[in-house]
Amino acid sequence: MNVIRFRWFQKAVPAPAIGGFAFMLEVPAAPAHARPLTMRPAPDQTVSAPDAVTMTFSESKTITVVLPKLSAGVYTVNWVAVAVDSRRGQGNYKLKVK
Repeated sequence: MNVIRFRWFQKAVPAPAIGGFAFMLEVPAAPAHARPLTMRPAPDQTVSAPDAVTMTFSESKTITVVLPKLSAGVYTVNWVAVAVDSRRGQGNYKLKVK
């Protein structure tokens, strides 16, 4: 299974390498109950190899992870958002690369 991980914390933290990918994200602190409003590529969408995965959260914070060239297959995007008050939101969705 191919996995792309987003981890959104108050400070920079390394995301573990999964399926050959590792990312470092630095995102400003978020209020409680962060949840994604938009995801590009969209959930369950079939796309040519995307250059990046972008998520915009309910607090108008946007995270973009630039991706290496992905081969054809189904990928799971896992995301975790931890707010200033330590409340954790998480979820996932799949996308297909043709």
